[in-house]
Amino acid sequence: MLLLCTIATVMISMAGLSILHSHARNLARTQSIETSVQARLAAEGLMQRAIARLRMNPTAKLVIMDQGSALPSAYGEVVPVSETQSEVRIYLYQDSEVPAVVKTIDTAKLAKGT
Repeated sequence: MLLLCTIATVMISMAGLSILHSHARNLARTQSIETSVQARLAAEGLMQRAIARLRMNPTAKLVIMDQGSALPSAYGEVVPVSETQSEVRIYLYQDSEVPAVVKTIDTAKLAKGT
């Protein structure tokens, strides 16, 4: 009888550990998705800010930051490529070497309002 109770206790403990492990994995996955969405939103916000600044000054060379965003280390660089085009590079972290988003903006179209 004692052996049967011991085996039942071990099985219940193993089931409990399995449930806890499953919840931990699910929580990690949820946090990963949340971080990914925050990064995308921060990058899109910086891109929109860069486009707005290019509308005011189409030939500007800028560094754009948003300290109040969910990712305060994210920043964008606006580099004129030609007289009618600028390239916007969005970096998510301060020492990033590869931009998360790169977009070429036709500043001539921005001046026309499109």
